[in-house]
Amino acid sequence: MRAIAVSAICLICVVSCSKRDESLPGGYKSFSANGNNNYILNKEDSVVVGTNVKEIRVKGCLIVGYRTPEVMIGNPPATTQPISGVYGEFILDAETGILREGLSKEEVNRVLNEASATSHRCLSNK
Repeated sequence: MRAIAVSAICLICVVSCSKRDESLPGGYKSFSANGNNNYILNKEDSVVVGTNVKEIRVKGCLIVGYRTPEVMIGNPPATTQPISGVYGEFILDAETGILREGLSKEEVNRVLNEASATSHRCLSNK
C-alpha cells in the first residue's frame, strides 16, 4: 500500500513538473519532463527531436536548436516514430517535417542565410 502511495506521489510530481510550450510553428511543441529531458513533439505528441534539447529558437518556419549528449534521466514520452539520436545543432522545418541533425554552427548559419535569401524560408528536400 505504501509503495502505491509513493508511486502516485511521484507520478503527480512528474506530471505537475512537466512543461509544454505550444508556441512552436506547425503544431510542434517543446516538452520538458525535467531540467535535463527536453524534447520536441509533433502535433500527435510523438517525439521528433529526442532528449537533451538545450536551446530552441524559431526563424520563420524553421525550428533551430541544440542537443547535448548527456545521459537521459527517466523515460521519453511515448512515440510512434524513431527518436532522433544525433547530437549538436539541428534544424526542423515545421512545414515539411524535414529534420537535419548533427550540424555545426557554421552549417546552421549557412542554411539560415540561404533560407533568408529566398522567398521560401523553409528547407528543401536536398
